[in-house]
Amino acid sequence: MIAFSQFWKKVLTVTAGTLGAQLLLLATLPLLTRSLSQADVGSYLFAISVAAVTVVLASARLDMAIFLEDNQKDVFRILGTIFITSLTVSILVGFSIFFIGNFPFSKNLDSLKGSSTAIAATTFSLSIFTGIQAVLSYQSRFSTLSFLKFFQALIISLLLILAAMIFSTAKSLILAHAIGMLASVALGVLLLRKFSSGSLRLPRAAEMREVFRKHRRFPIFSMPADLINVLSSQLPVFLLGAKFGTAAVAFYALTTRVMVAPISLLAGSILPVFKEQASSEYRENGSCLTAYLKMLKTLTLISIIPASLAFYLLEPTFSLLFGAEWMEAGTLAKTMLPLYCLKFIASPLSYTLYVGNWQSYDLIWQSVLLFFTAMIFSFAENLHAAVLYYTIAYSFLYIIYLGMSYRCAKGKK
Repeated sequence: MIAFSQFWKKVLTVTAGTLGAQLLLLATLPLLTRSLSQADVGSYLFAISVAAVTVVLASARLDMAIFLEDNQKDVFRILGTIFITSLTVSILVGFSIFFIGNFPFSKNLDSLKGSSTAIAATTFSLSIFTGIQAVLSYQSRFSTLSFLKFFQALIISLLLILAAMIFSTAKSLILAHAIGMLASVALGVLLLRKFSSGSLRLPRAAEMREVFRKHRRFPIFSMPADLINVLSSQLPVFLLGAKFGTAAVAFYALTTRVMVAPISLLAGSILPVFKEQASSEYRENGSCLTAYLKMLKTLTLISIIPASLAFYLLEPTFSLLFGAEWMEAGTLAKTMLPLYCLKFIASPLSYTLYVGNWQSYDLIWQSVLLFFTAMIFSFAENLHAAVLYYTIAYSFLYIIYLGMSYRCAKGKK
């Protein structure tokens, strides 16, 4: 009972900041959809999708390795390595977008080339911010983590609102987002310095080589798997932009952004605590089934009532919040509801694949997902058909994913 109470205390602590963050970001979206054209909103969300893909390369997924370390010195050595890899990859991303001109699948999205520096900065800061969050979770500083998440959402929301009111262009939104992310990283570094006792520094070349040698499974297996996963989630945006233009991008991207918000709120609040407990239990017992089953029951119970209500409320809610011209996004959200329910349950539990070193199986699963996504959105005759087929295929794969994570939690390899 004590352990269970501690679990929920930690969850609620992180939830407080995450709830405020999600509410701020969601409250900003209606202003953007009513102040800018669908083309500008689509271009901004497209740019954020590009950053979401490239950030996986930037971090090399070493942030996940932080939870496997036994001392803080090694933790900060990993964080320093993430800084170097993030800076390198982000510079390459910026140059690639600028010199290549049009990013792949970026038909009619001219703002990308002019925003290459801002997209690179977003990639860099998002990667570092992910590493900082991992360190704070490792240190069990959940109050600090909660505050940092809220600050990030607040500064980004304020800058987006100012950009929409003053400039009303996609480029201004992309730049505002980048500045907000950099400000969040700056605060995160200051907070870590307060707790690090001089451990926060850039690693030497030999130390970086040791980090990659010791945790090679993460860049070799986890990074490709997560890159494929993120690419699978963002590939519809890229393909829709190429086939149907920015309006389709805007509808689909707005749908996924709103649907992911409650998942990010709850799963993002619970996941840091689950990471801590699952990693600890696995190190001690060679399995983490107790933590896994507790989390499975919790996530299932939490999802039932909201999903039932959402089925009836999504379409009118989208129309009310974003304007009647965005009703189509609400229809897409209703179609994708089963998928996001399964995603809410399965995604946090998939962390057991990392602690159990099942990264190779995860890579296979992600590859299958990418194949189905590419086929569906390449050959579907229209937006609604593509979303329906995508929901069916992805939901089936998530059921398989749950079975994989359960077997891994039992400690069987």
